[in-house]
Amino acid sequence: MPQTIGVPREIFSGEKRVATVPDVVTKLIKLGFAVAVESGAGDAANIGDDAYRAAGASIITGAASLWAAAD
Repeated sequence: MPQTIGVPREIFSGEKRVATVPDVVTKLIKLGFAVAVESGAGDAANIGDDAYRAAGASIITGAASLWAAAD
């Protein structure tokens, strides 16, 4: 079972950064990790959930659910 990396939404107002981008998700998965992204994590950086999903990440709604799924 691969280790799951969790990517949360930013909680600070006006913050546009996101912890990772779809290209990096693809690389992490190739290295043997699983990646879970909180829904909307990339919205402020113009990266939608579909882009993360296409890269192989699972999309999880809510921070508590994300942390429960991550290692």
